[in-house]
Order: sequence, then structure tokens, then C-alpha cells
Amino acid sequence: MTDDFTPLEISVNFHAGKATVRFGFEPICDLAGAERDPANRQASEDFLGKLGNDVPLGVNLVWYQHFAQELLVARKVCQPSWPSQAPMQAYIMPLLKSAETGISPSHLIFDSILKLDRVDAPLAPALGLIEAYMASHPEVQSEAVAFDCVDPRDSRIKLYLRVPHTSLRQVLDVYTLEGRLKDEATVAGIKILRELWPLLLDIAADYKDEDPLPNKTHRTAGFLYNIKIRPGKTYPEPQVYIPVRHYGKSDMAVAQGLATYFRRQGWDSLADSYPKDLQSFTLARH
Repeated sequence: MTDDFTPLEISVNFHAGKATVRFGFEPICDLAGAERDPANRQASEDFLGKLGNDVPLGVNLVWYQHFAQELLVARKVCQPSWPSQAPMQAYIMPLLKSAETGISPSHLIFDSILKLDRVDAPLAPALGLIEAYMASHPEVQSEAVAFDCVDPRDSRIKLYLRVPHTSLRQVLDVYTLEGRLKDEATVAGIKILRELWPLLLDIAADYKDEDPLPNKTHRTAGFLYNIKIRPGKTYPEPQVYIPVRHYGKSDMAVAQGLATYFRRQGWDSLADSYPKDLQSFTLARH
């Protein structure tokens, strides 16, 4: 799940006045990699099949069944029938499907999304903006797709793009799809990104927008983006992940940078507690 092979990815989404803790994981069992389950699908299907009985969480797997059929190697997909009550997200990386078919992950993902396009809930307009950008930037590739396991009318699809470029100018180019996205939320995101850039990254005080970050050869170096599309919405919604693991000075330096940002938002209690909390329950890179 993570660069250091931790099987559970924990994240915290801070909002004004509250925080949401999220867990990401890939179920695995003894059959994974063996002849009966070479692609490790058994544990995921067992987990999804038990959710309705074991966890107070309802899910809707209509889109899961679609993307599993389109992007995973062939295997029977579970078909639970409990009603949707709360959101859960599923993530699919079609690398094995790409190896099987010879079709790139990006093309597999885009084709699978277009098959869900409907006149009363179109996905094609927003997807077309992403395709147009990627057509002129072949180095930008889509590696994964995620979606909410709720009623498809209320769901979102997230395309994950990995990009090797690391200068702020290049990051903003991807974030706005080369100027195609100019809405209020995207403009606000640009302002936040510019504010966080020097707080979180180990860069010189006189850095320029066109200056790249230090070269890294790790598989996850560069920047990861998710571009969100919603049924019936013309424009996608971008997010960018700032890779502090590769480009931050240390965990505590990053924590102090976040504390500075929190304080600027008026979140003084969080600014005071966050660095100490992080240090108390992690083995931070000092």
C-alpha cells in the first residue's frame, strides 16, 4: 500500500472545526499469488461480501462490478445486494489487465469510463478535457481509477495521474490541465499550493517557479494527481499530492510547516498539537 510496504495507509482530512480519519488497504489472503488466485482477488471479494453483515456500513457495488469487469483480469465478481448508506471507495490499478491485453492502463481506464456515459448523467465532457491535455503530454499517464461505492448518480470517479515533472510551474500546468480549469475552487487550490510549497518542501529561499525539485529515481517520485469527475458535471476537479516523503527535509520539518499553515487558517489548537501528536506515535524522519 505504501512506499515503506506498510499494509495500511492512514490519512487525515482536516476541515475547519473537524478532522476525518481515512483508512486505505488491500485485502490479502493465503491464496494470493497461488494458482487459485494469482491476482489476489479472493480476499477483496470476501471482504466486500461480508461488509453488509460485519460492519455498520452499506455500500453500492454497481460501479465496482463495472470497473472490476473492465479493468481486472477475469474472475467472478461478488454481487451483494444491501442498500447504500455510507460511502466507501474502491481503487483499481489495471496493470495486469494491461499486460494481458497489450492496451495501456490509460486507454483501459478511459474506455471503461466512457462505457458508463449516459445522456442524463454525462461523463464524456469532463473526461474529454483530461484526454485533450494528456494527448499533448504523453509523459502523463493514468495508473489507477477510484470511485465511490454508492448510487452511481451520487458517485465520483477519480483518475490518478503520475507525472515526473516537479517544478511548481509544471505542477500548476497539470493541476489546471494547461489552463483549461479556471473555476473558483481550482484558483483557490493554486493559492493554497503556492503557500504550502515552501512550507513543506526542502527548497532554497530564492526558488523560482520553474526550478525542479532534486532528481529522485524512486518508483513514486514526481507528483501524483487525482482528477475527479462527477456525472453531469462539465468540468473535472483536480487534486495534487505533495510528495513530502521524497522532497521534504524531514517528517518534523513537514509537521512544523503544516502547523504554520494551520495557524494561518486560525486553527490554533491543531497547530499546537499536530507536531507533538505526530512525534508521539510515529518513528519520524528527523
